[in-house]
Amino acid sequence: MLRIRKTRWKVAYFVAFLVVANVVRLVLWPIVPLWAASLSATLLAWLVLGVAVRCFRGSGEAIAPPRPWWRMTARPTAGFVLGSLFIVSLVWGVVSTIIGFPGVTPLSFWDVIPLAIGALFLNSSIRLVRFPPPAVPEPASLPKWKPIKP
Repeated sequence: MLRIRKTRWKVAYFVAFLVVANVVRLVLWPIVPLWAASLSATLLAWLVLGVAVRCFRGSGEAIAPPRPWWRMTARPTAGFVLGSLFIVSLVWGVVSTIIGFPGVTPLSFWDVIPLAIGALFLNSSIRLVRFPPPAVPEPASLPKWKPIKP
C-alpha cells in the first residue's frame, strides 16, 4: 500500500485534491442539480481524507503494517489541532446560520459531518496520549550512488 512520509508530498496531495475538486465543481455545477454537485464534492472530500489518514505516516511510525482503525494521526498534537479545526468549522456553520449571513444555507445532515470527523481525530489523540505506541526506528537511508566515471 502507498505510504506518504515526507511533508512536501503530503502538501502536494492536498493541493492536487484542491485542483481536482475545483475542476469537478466547475464541470458539474452547471450541468447537474446543486444537491448532486454538493454530494459529489462531499464524497470526494471524504475519500481524500480517508486515503490520507490511511496512507500518511509520521516519523517513528511503522511503515508496513496498517494503522489501527481508530488512529488518525502519528502524534496526539496533530489530532487535537485537526479535531478542533473540524469542530470549529461546525460551530462557524451554526453561528453563520443563526446570524443569517447572506448565501449561507440552513444547517442540514451534511453539516454534522465535521463534528464526527473532529470527534474521530480527538478520540485518536486521547488514545495516543493514554497508550503511546512503541517507537519504530527510522529505516536506514539508502546508499548514495557514485557517478559513473567515463
